[in-house]
Amino acid sequence: MPRLLALTVVTTVIASVTTACQSYDLEPVNPLAIRTIHVQKLVAAIKPKPELMLMVDRSGSMLKPINPADPSCPSGCGSPANKCPATCPTRWSELKGAMDDFLTTYGGVARMGLTPFTGPFDQATGSVCNPGIVEVDTSQSNDVPAELQAQAAAINAKIGTVDPNYGTPTGPTLKNLASYAPLQNADRDDYILLLTDGLPNCNPDNAHEYTSDPADQASCKCTEPNQATCAIPGFTKITCLDQDDTVTQISALQAKGVKTVVVGFGAETASGDGPAVLAAMGAAGGYTLTCPNGQDSECAGGTCNLGDQTCSNTYYQAGDRAALSAALARLARTIDPFPCQYTLPLVPTNEKFISVVVDGVAVPRGPDTWEYVPPQELDLVGSLCAKAEASSTLSPMSVQIGVIQTF
Repeated sequence: MPRLLALTVVTTVIASVTTACQSYDLEPVNPLAIRTIHVQKLVAAIKPKPELMLMVDRSGSMLKPINPADPSCPSGCGSPANKCPATCPTRWSELKGAMDDFLTTYGGVARMGLTPFTGPFDQATGSVCNPGIVEVDTSQSNDVPAELQAQAAAINAKIGTVDPNYGTPTGPTLKNLASYAPLQNADRDDYILLLTDGLPNCNPDNAHEYTSDPADQASCKCTEPNQATCAIPGFTKITCLDQDDTVTQISALQAKGVKTVVVGFGAETASGDGPAVLAAMGAAGGYTLTCPNGQDSECAGGTCNLGDQTCSNTYYQAGDRAALSAALARLARTIDPFPCQYTLPLVPTNEKFISVVVDGVAVPRGPDTWEYVPPQELDLVGSLCAKAEASSTLSPMSVQIGVIQTF
């Protein structure tokens, strides 16, 4: 951090009788600044990669346009029977694009698997509410980067073959995953990424049912745009909002050590009952959204509490590919932080106004220590990056980065 040099001022005072010499030591001071912000992190790079199950909503509503007013989207398109043209950005096409961004860039952050929901259509029962099943098992790689990235590519290819249809059996799918053995790995952190564009339903055991009684209709909270659908025999339970059981299943997973990260995508999760339902799901999941750089944008839908660097929201909300990609990138950096790459909390007024302290010792900028990448990135390089990558939970490395902006 730039400092004013300490000065010794010597003043000679001449009097008629005596001559005195007085010395004043001035303390070093920081230049006048708008604000000074530090980023501090305890780096422990060597630890097992987490297990991450991608639980992706493939319900029929994913075919809806991202923006129904888009002139590229014909009026009324966005259902299995009336799909939008390729020129119309839909929730599904935008999700596929964002997942491609995530899996291509961050495929090595975890041992990933894929569970689309609803599950495959059952011809025997004709059910449109089959719980999702694991279609790509989590990787069994011994954290080999090339193998993890190959697994991510396989998941990406599988998503490309999925055809959205039917309902949103969120709770029953989570119940299935509760018995999935790879998510019970005590040696690794375990996560489910629950990415959905709608409210949970499709639970035949739902405690609520849509009947002619107005009280039942109110407690059911019909999730269908056409309320008459909820009154059709055989649909009176599966069309009701399934918040209670979904939250129960997420809590049960959390009790087993599996955290659920909730991402809402689309209009239904951003309005009406959506925010309250997903907030309850996110709170039960045990994953805390953080904003280490003090920026609201890190919260993807909420605001940053600068006191403890946590977000006001309990789930990520995204409305298009760019926002969803940003939320997924934030998740990647949370579950498997990059030990040599840092985002500065603000743009420095001058490159000289950056300070780096490692294990309590100031480290000057250089080809073997760190470099500034404008506008807001700092990378550890050379032997200092190697030290960060070799750190572990038993031998962590403390990194503190300071940035100031002056008048």
